[in-house]
Amino acid sequence: MKKILLFIILIGFISCSDNNDESAIDSALEGEWVLIDVLCYCAFSENVDFSTHRLVFDTNTNEIVISNNPDRSFFYDAGTYNFSSNQDKVLQIVGSDKSYVYEIDGDVLSLTYVDNPMIADDEVTYKYIKN
Repeated sequence: MKKILLFIILIGFISCSDNNDESAIDSALEGEWVLIDVLCYCAFSENVDFSTHRLVFDTNTNEIVISNNPDRSFFYDAGTYNFSSNQDKVLQIVGSDKSYVYEIDGDVLSLTYVDNPMIADDEVTYKYIKN
């Protein structure tokens, strides 16, 4: 009987303890972000209009809406996707094998692709401004 009581108390203690959820979504991502720059080893004309490329994060539903210029996509194909992030500030679109380290500095969001070290020219950082 003592073992059962101890087990019930232990289960109650575990269920009431703080949850250190590593997949907690950062609420600072919430809202609309407009692309302002792409830093990469890639070639595109100097007068590219980045402003047609937008990300809209809904941190309550873990959804991201991606809008692109029909002629070119930068970050990911246009559409609505589920996303996850963790305490290490790594963002991933669910179902994709691409990950991005994100940093928010004031109204600027930087998304840096977690590159494959075996590929020399896949480093890319996307800079967005909060709209």
